[in-house]
Amino acid sequence: MACAARAGLTTLAVVHLLIGVLAVLGAVGRSAVAGASPTRSTPNRQTRDDQQRTDGATERGRVARAGSEYADARSGTGAAAVTCEQGALGYLVGGRWHPDPMKSRHVSRVIAVPPELVYGFASNPDNLPRWAVGLAMADVVREGDALLVDSPMGTVTVRFAPRNEYGVIDHDVTLPSGTTVTNPVRVLAHPEGSEIVFTIRQIELTDDEFDRDTEMVERDLDRLKQLVEARA
Repeated sequence: MACAARAGLTTLAVVHLLIGVLAVLGAVGRSAVAGASPTRSTPNRQTRDDQQRTDGATERGRVARAGSEYADARSGTGAAAVTCEQGALGYLVGGRWHPDPMKSRHVSRVIAVPPELVYGFASNPDNLPRWAVGLAMADVVREGDALLVDSPMGTVTVRFAPRNEYGVIDHDVTLPSGTTVTNPVRVLAHPEGSEIVFTIRQIELTDDEFDRDTEMVERDLDRLKQLVEARA
């Protein structure tokens, strides 16, 4: 009976021991599973980080290629030549990148004369020396659709927009440096007659030079106003 009792106790002890071992193994298994979660998530984070780095490198490459295309275009080696390109962060002109956005100014004068008369006088290249002293200091020389003009900047080439019924007197001025600047000019109807608007852009100009050019355009438009009103 005592032996049987000891045998029963031994069996019971073994059962308890097995239960304990299983409990420990279960705890170890749960710990391993819990510890595996960060291990599984780490590659996911790594993948996202790698993807972000890849996307960033792709974007930097795109910007670099765009800059290269700008340079190629300016030098004439690209698919299309450009004289001036403006972007959100600056503009390219004359082969040099300007980091600040290009500045523009609109200078206007109201003229007590119908728009068609103002347009007819201002769009005639032969009248340039009479009012646009900031551009033409002497009679212009015609070469096809181009005008050779003796200006304060030296000899420049000017090409006007074709004659039109919309009051557009835009003209391209090719500077001695080779840079071409487009000057938008509009003659608009106004309750008191007409209004002429001249847009000046700061291209290859310091701030002082930009101010000087603005003053010259203001004087030119004042002169145009006087001449046209006197003829009316």
